[in-house]
Order: sequence, then structure tokens, then C-alpha cells
Amino acid sequence: MIKKNQLTTLVFDLGGVIINIDPFLTIKKFSSLSANSSDILYGLDYKNHNSNHLLNFFFEFEKGLINEKKFRNQLLDLLSVSIGVEKFNKIWNKLILSFNYNLLDIILKLKTRYKIFVLSNTNSIHEKFYNKLCKKEYGFDLKEIFHKVYYSHEINLRKPEYECYQLILDENNLKGNQILFFDDINDNLTASKKLNYNTYKVFRIDTLEKFLTTL
Repeated sequence: MIKKNQLTTLVFDLGGVIINIDPFLTIKKFSSLSANSSDILYGLDYKNHNSNHLLNFFFEFEKGLINEKKFRNQLLDLLSVSIGVEKFNKIWNKLILSFNYNLLDIILKLKTRYKIFVLSNTNSIHEKFYNKLCKKEYGFDLKEIFHKVYYSHEINLRKPEYECYQLILDENNLKGNQILFFDDINDNLTASKKLNYNTYKVFRIDTLEKFLTTL
């Protein structure tokens, strides 16, 4: 049971919550260019947690442990594809569909009463793309909308690593029971509960919007 009177901070995931995504669009396009097995690309699906060395390679990029050039070159080598930076980035960003701007409207209203953060497994190529999109269509990028953003490639950590959630507590002098964390992945929510976070599993955006109006 969430004790709403204890809450001071709301933490939101991006993909599947703030941003509508479809990883299959990127997988499909790269696969059409490659003669190699499309199995290489399944790690791009953020809900695919089958451990393999390629998935770990994607995770390293999400954690900022390898730069964009090295990531592009290694992925293109694996696919046996030769394309330029601009075309690569366009395909890599195809999975980003749109923002849930009604949700952002509600979040901005809540910002006057709560600390509002983002905690996202993302990467530098995607971040530049979706922030440019948000700025163009909404007038603000995410760092302007939220009090703080915790991008995996900037903090060198990714969910569900314990240190992600501890970092938020330490940097903001918070206790877990003061936070309500919104995500669409069970593993991420389960990990945060170990630090006493309150959690909300996101299934539908309209249901989430209705819930937020009750806070």
C-alpha cells in the first residue's frame, strides 16, 4: 500500500512510459541491410533479458562505457553492413515513436508539489534525438521539464543495478519510502523495492495519467 502522505519524489522511466517506442522497427531495418542472422539484433529489444555477449555489448553502450564511434563500428562489423554515421543514427533512432505529451502536462503540474526525476536505460544517440524532438514539439527538453534526469550513459549504471536506486537516495537525501517509481519492467521495479521504493507498474498510459491526477 502506497502511503501518499509520505511521498516527496516521483521517478519515471522513459521508454514505454514517457516515450512510446518500438525496438522492432530498428531491428527490422538493420536486418534488411544485413546478410547475417537477425538474432544479432534481438538484444535491442529493451524487454529482452536473455543474457548473451551481444546484449552485454548494448548494455556497455547504455552505461557510457564505450563511445558512439566504437559502438557504431562494432555493430556494423557484426552485421557486415557499411553505412555512414547519419544513416546509422537514423536507423538507430527509428524505434523512438513519440512522446506522451498529455502525461508531461500532468507531470509539470505535479512538479510544484513533488520532486520529479527520470531514471532511464538509454544512450547518447537516442538522448540527443528525443530531446531535440521534445524541444521542437513541446518547447522543452527533458532536463528542463524534470528536476533531475538520471540517464544510464551519464551515471555509468543501468537498471536493475542496485546502485542506480541508491544513487538517487544519496544525491537527494531521500529514503526509499519517499519515492514512487514508475516503470514497465518488473525486474527494474523489483530491484528498487529492495531499497523500500514504492512502485507502480505501467501497463497503459491512460491508466497512469488517471492515477497521477489522484496524487
